[in-house]
Amino acid sequence: MRPLLTTILLLLAFTAPAATTTSTAPRILFHLDFETGFTARAPNAPGGTIALAQTTGTPTLVPGKRGQAAHFGPGQVLAYPATGNLDKTHGSLAVWLQAPQDGLGPAGSSDRHTLFREDGPYTGRNTNTLWIWQHLGRGLRADMRDPRDRYIYMNTSATWKKGEWHHIVITWDNTRGTQAYVDGEWVAQSVATQWTPKPYERFFIGAADARGLHPWDAAIDELTIYDRELTEDEVRAEFLKTGSFTTRTRLFESYLTAEQEGFVRLEYYNPADTPAQLTRLHYTLAAKSPVNGEATPLTAAHGRLTDQTIAPHSRNLLQIPLTLSTPGDYRLTLSHTEASREHTIEIPVYVHPATDAPATSDSASTVPPATETLIAEIDITTTAPLAQSAPTAIIRSPLGAYREAGPNRHDRFAIEFSIDPARVTQPHIAVITYPDDKARTMEMMLHDLTGKKDFQAQIGVFTGDEYPVSDKMLQQRILFWPRSTRQSFIFMTAEQGKPAAAASIKIYHLDSLPPSPPAPVFQGSIPAREIGIYYEDPVLNQSYGESADFPGFAAAMTRTLDYMQSFSQGTLLYPVAWYEGPLYGSIAEPLHQSLGVGGVRPHPPGYPAYFARRLAARDMTFNAGLHMHMLASLMPAALTDLNRIHAGEETVLNMRRDGQLWHGHYHGSDPGYNPLDPRVQKAVANIATEIVDRYGDASNFTGLSLVLARVKIFAFGSAESGYNDTNLQNFQRDTGVSIPGYTAPTPARPGDPQRFAASYRWLRATPAAWKSWIDWRCAQLHAHYKRLAEAITARRPDLKLTLNLFTPRADYARMSDYLHAAPADAWREMGIDPALYANDPSITLAYTLVPADYRWRRSLGDKSTDLECNRTVFFAPESAAFMRATPHPEAVIHDRYWEDAIGRTSPMRDLPVAEHPWRCTTLNAAGRNSLEPYAAAINNFDAQRITKGGYLIGTFGMEREIEEFSRAYRALPAVRFDDIPGLEDPVRVRQKTVDGRLYYYALNRLPESVEIKLQLNDGSPGPALTLKPFELRTFVHASAATRVTGGRVTIAPVWLSQLQRDTQTAIARVASLRQTHPKEFARFSPYADYAQTCLDENRPARLHYLLQEHWAIAARKLASAAPTR
Repeated sequence: MRPLLTTILLLLAFTAPAATTTSTAPRILFHLDFETGFTARAPNAPGGTIALAQTTGTPTLVPGKRGQAAHFGPGQVLAYPATGNLDKTHGSLAVWLQAPQDGLGPAGSSDRHTLFREDGPYTGRNTNTLWIWQHLGRGLRADMRDPRDRYIYMNTSATWKKGEWHHIVITWDNTRGTQAYVDGEWVAQSVATQWTPKPYERFFIGAADARGLHPWDAAIDELTIYDRELTEDEVRAEFLKTGSFTTRTRLFESYLTAEQEGFVRLEYYNPADTPAQLTRLHYTLAAKSPVNGEATPLTAAHGRLTDQTIAPHSRNLLQIPLTLSTPGDYRLTLSHTEASREHTIEIPVYVHPATDAPATSDSASTVPPATETLIAEIDITTTAPLAQSAPTAIIRSPLGAYREAGPNRHDRFAIEFSIDPARVTQPHIAVITYPDDKARTMEMMLHDLTGKKDFQAQIGVFTGDEYPVSDKMLQQRILFWPRSTRQSFIFMTAEQGKPAAAASIKIYHLDSLPPSPPAPVFQGSIPAREIGIYYEDPVLNQSYGESADFPGFAAAMTRTLDYMQSFSQGTLLYPVAWYEGPLYGSIAEPLHQSLGVGGVRPHPPGYPAYFARRLAARDMTFNAGLHMHMLASLMPAALTDLNRIHAGEETVLNMRRDGQLWHGHYHGSDPGYNPLDPRVQKAVANIATEIVDRYGDASNFTGLSLVLARVKIFAFGSAESGYNDTNLQNFQRDTGVSIPGYTAPTPARPGDPQRFAASYRWLRATPAAWKSWIDWRCAQLHAHYKRLAEAITARRPDLKLTLNLFTPRADYARMSDYLHAAPADAWREMGIDPALYANDPSITLAYTLVPADYRWRRSLGDKSTDLECNRTVFFAPESAAFMRATPHPEAVIHDRYWEDAIGRTSPMRDLPVAEHPWRCTTLNAAGRNSLEPYAAAINNFDAQRITKGGYLIGTFGMEREIEEFSRAYRALPAVRFDDIPGLEDPVRVRQKTVDGRLYYYALNRLPESVEIKLQLNDGSPGPALTLKPFELRTFVHASAATRVTGGRVTIAPVWLSQLQRDTQTAIARVASLRQTHPKEFARFSPYADYAQTCLDENRPARLHYLLQEHWAIAARKLASAAPTR
């Protein structure tokens, strides 16, 4: 094999931060070069020098980067006065340092290496303590302890080797934030933030305090503090005094499939001001480990590559085609000569088998069912808990006996079981029997008893209240891969007064995890409907307890695919760009850092390509999620100085209605950036096109999903923001609407500081102008999304741009009051007018349902009078009626994760190990009620793709129910079906002719079984069905002329009679409010009238949900509170 070389030349100019513009050279406040020991040069000090103020051990003088340096070991530190030597209003700190260890060091270690620290508080926000230190497992970090604690990491420290010299510069300005340079290059910038400088008496060099705590454990040289921010050119000049630039290599992708041509993709980047000449490029590809008894790894390929000339500040992208026949791990050694020095790097190459089906078979059609071997059976009523936080009770009930936890939130108990040592890490099933006899909100959490922590089985169930109880014992099946022999389940009361309970646990070992039996997936001229899993956070490896390195990542991916196929899931939505930007190794975004707002989520370089390959091998699809809050490339334009903004400078930050800026905020707030700013739109477009350019060749790649939660970068979040000058000026220009008193600022005439707030007040008080303002914002964002969609489809016409509408909780109430206000108005104020997307075939809208929000808010003690809106917004058809305008509607079922630190703050004492410190439990409705959101997505807007998931997914515990639903759903073509008059409630029947065949489905909208007999247009009877709660059944008829014309539904008379009585009671309660509560009567009576209409028209499914809405619940409470006569 002789690989060909494809070399692509791309010129990219990095946008460096705009430091303070000045013609005055930076002034040195403090300089320590160790040439004369530990006396520092300090121009503000008497005599221009400052002696060591130190009583503990001094460091050892050693050869440095230039002359002498100081090596800091345990108990060694230098201390100097800060007054006159450090200005935290603005400044820079430059230093040469030796790396104290290889790479990031051990993750999770409590040890630290401190380079520089002020003598201020260790903890707490807004202490304004400057601290530069090595966070083991994370990288070199700089803290200014501002009000939002927006620290920065220098991620390039991950590649350092112990003892190597590197140059760092940290700069700061209290109106903008901090930034960092490593070896002359800009590498990090904090989220735009501000602080009030707080002085401290002294600062430490080489350790964290006067005792020498957390020493740097390596050498430091040439430490200088300046009186202002250094510019990029000044930083480069400072570095080049002693250092030199060399070409740097970054890996983008190294995943191959056996017997198929693949590529290793990487870049050479030249940071210097002069061209770089790379000669004698050659590579060797060898197996990572010896095979077949060989003494050394076998060489699989080798060759020479074309010499490279790389322009200043530019990059060459190399794409090396390779074809290997044997799966396994390989090592690519790549060498080149630059400036007479040879440079060598090693790149891991992973070759996956050509077939990626579960090990039992290459074909799902021949896979037998898994053999379940019972290995443990535990009667929880006779087995004493391993630990408990409060007393439990044994309940003897008509259903049978069970153990019940206490009624208080967090009351819990643990039941232990054992795993065969030979079967650790193999798939197991826990079958937990529990009572469905009253309202319960309970957690069932797998807990390893050897201290291993993961999130693969943190689940739970709801019973009662909004869900009818079955008065039966139900079973929860939980798939897991035990990581040790000692395991337990913890049963916890997750809501006050809704106690956890369980009767027994059976543990089964599975000999395999085979795919679900083949489903009749639609095949035709259009795609089939898709159903699968959605990740909000990129935490695949954490869900299944594997390490973050590639082998652990690959193992987690295998488990994910096996798990998905086991219950007929066919698509994966996974983030490729998270809160702080791309995760895959981006060229469009110059910085690759954590901005300190969402934690670190390490992924292998180019992992979307790996995802696509693994999924394609199993005939599954992949969709890339963009979840961005902020982008490092926009930080230089994130101006926070209101005086400069008032004078006319335009910031990319989002201007609030009160004339203040949104920035540095998190979930629940409007976005930090103005989504109509051309710089913001260009940054988003660059990432979107980069993703489809890089991964669009994969035939199973279906496109991009922009997650439009309130804080994301893509839309406004609400009408409370977006009052930037550029928006106000363009709005007036485009619409002809003139805002009284608004005058655009000019260099000669600064603007009125009140113009932003005044514009909002006038617009809000002027209905016609307000409508024009909202219409204009929606049109501008629609044009932006259309440009994105056009760029995506230019790569491949079948790709789609999905806008995932994640309703802010602040809008639940207004969207649930659908008879008084249009629910779409909330989205229009965010900048999304669904009506504009009716004719956009390449843009789809996805409505996000959060079915657990109602219980979650209740569990947190939410006393809102309209708490029921947490259900109505997701299950009332009227709340999502706007989705019917889009040609390809989708649904995302977001599992609200019940984050809880009770295991850390109040752990159970009798556990042999520390209780899991941070729960992220997913709770679903019990039994078939868990299908309620799936049924809502189909009934309310005929969703053509449905995905379910959230944060740390693990397994759901409702796989059998989802599998049944999925097998029916995937048989349907992805096209909008036609309603059939008279077949909407309680069974929704829709139909569509595709490719000369009739497809139709019947969906039970009720939590009760129903019977239906369908009628066809030729007079013949259609299917006669008994539909279980929320069941979906699909059918295909060979004749295009066939139509379903009608049908008859039968519901259990007892259930229907009770519903009718409850409806009449609710209507009467509203009528009784006319005199006692006229305001509530006026608000509720339209809903009571609607309920009467539904009663008259025999619409039991709509009535079932109407009676759970705020009007009915509030009327009941008011009526019960009324004094009796």
